Amino acid sequence: MRAFVRRAWPLIAVVAVVAIGVAAVHKQVRDGNDFPIYWQAARDILAGRSPYDVATGLHGYVYLPWFAWALVPLALLPLPAAAWCWYLANVAFIALAGMALLEAMRSAGVTPRAARRARSMDRWEALSHSADPVPSEPTPPERWAS
Repeated sequence: MRAFVRRAWPLIAVVAVVAIGVAAVHKQVRDGNDFPIYWQAARDILAGRSPYDVATGLHGYVYLPWFAWALVPLALLPLPAAAWCWYLANVAFIALAGMALLEAMRSAGVTPRAARRARSMDRWEALSHSADPVPSEPTPPERWAS
């Protein structure tokens, strides 16, 4: 059974990411949550309008202008296609963050297997010997002054 799971987990992960993507993109297009606001702001910039004008009927763009400028390439696409690109970019950035975390753990000498075995706080503390450990007791007020 373990061999099957080991071989099947990448396929299961891909199916899960696609299923979540379908639901997320559908929700963004249907409900007009965050991404359509970003997308509309970029379209407004392309049309020479202010992204801060709330006449579009959406909640209103409240972010810095450079963010809308960064999304101008997505504004050239229809909303569903742009939402899929946005979702895939988010998945890619999450994967990069995960790889960076694994690399940081390896650099610190903590293997993923050791991290999985750290089931209790005591074990986790034993794994994470830091230069600035968290004291187990509160610092007395007389030692607060520096």
